[in-house]
Amino acid sequence: MSIGRTCPSELREWRDAHTGKRIRLFTNGTGHSYPLYYFTPSITIDGRYMVIHRHMDGVLNLWRLDLADGSMVQLTDGQTLDASWHIWCEPGVRGVYDHLSALNRSSREVWYFDGTGLFATQLETLHNRQVWDLGDRVCISQNDFSPDGNIFIFVHADRRMYQEAVTRQHWEDHQAWRNTIPIVIGAIDIPTGQYRVVAELDYHVHHVIFLDQESVIVNHLRDGMGMWRLGLDGRDYGPLRPLDAHGSPCHQAVTANGIW
Repeated sequence: MSIGRTCPSELREWRDAHTGKRIRLFTNGTGHSYPLYYFTPSITIDGRYMVIHRHMDGVLNLWRLDLADGSMVQLTDGQTLDASWHIWCEPGVRGVYDHLSALNRSSREVWYFDGTGLFATQLETLHNRQVWDLGDRVCISQNDFSPDGNIFIFVHADRRMYQEAVTRQHWEDHQAWRNTIPIVIGAIDIPTGQYRVVAELDYHVHHVIFLDQESVIVNHLRDGMGMWRLGLDGRDYGPLRPLDAHGSPCHQAVTANGIW
């Protein structure tokens, strides 16, 4: 296992000549480093750590970046042979599933998918555990934790069906393709470990984000873009902003000041 492997700090600092603001460079050199998918937080509440992806030599894992000194510690040791987020990202990546991880800021754990399992690594102790076994299912979306950190919500589909569907996807008929992929939105109650189905849909949705303790925002609508509110009890509250002359939003972040 490579969990706990460290990387020397590459921290560099300078001041912007025009604004005087401090600029800090944390990663450099070969490979590619990037935060968790931007709908969910990558930084701990105290601002100490950022969880990042590091794609090096065809292998993708999660690392803990110390924002104080730039040091890094590996959090995962992914073994998935094709961990790309299909159909959007580069194929053939090995490691943890790309873009599907989420940070629980209450427990300071990062949850991620690898193989058929959902796993968690605690940022300070590096304790690693398996949370759930997906079996013949596969996670296909960005996922999120409830504001109190007690519920994890995610989207999954039949593994074999989805892998076959990926091979026949074409962008010219993408919306029709989405309508051929049934999915389940599921939730795990973290204190008890109990899993439950929130909703079953007969079309592909890409992201699920908590709006408040009792409801989530789901993207996309059937046949197109859009965001809609879904209760944890399965109640469909409908679209938050209907189609208008500007189109429909399909990407957003929930903040203390509202939905951006």
